[in-house]
Amino acid sequence: MAEALSWPGALFGQRGWAYEIWSGGDPLFLRNVRYLAGYRRPGLVPESLLGEVLSAVRPGDTIGAVADRMPPGTDPGGVRAAVFRLLWQQRLVADLHHEVLDAGSALEVAA
Repeated sequence: MAEALSWPGALFGQRGWAYEIWSGGDPLFLRNVRYLAGYRRPGLVPESLLGEVLSAVRPGDTIGAVADRMPPGTDPGGVRAAVFRLLWQQRLVADLHHEVLDAGSALEVAA
């Protein structure tokens, strides 16, 4: 294994880059990050909805509470997609280490 990884190390070193070999990790955290990665591409959620959802988040809110607070006629699935996009962008923060993201997940606006 070390031999197979030595050539990238040499290549990175020639360019002045550092790297580390990482494997494993908290399975719940990785599950949440993989899920959020589905919302990483721009254009999946309208920017206007992102702004609406971000401004609707209050201290102590959950994903479900934000969805419930949106104006009538707002698609709850779109709101959840906006929340997940904002989490991916790190404009919102949730505990990805101790629970699977769902309607009860607590949210905070990133500092």
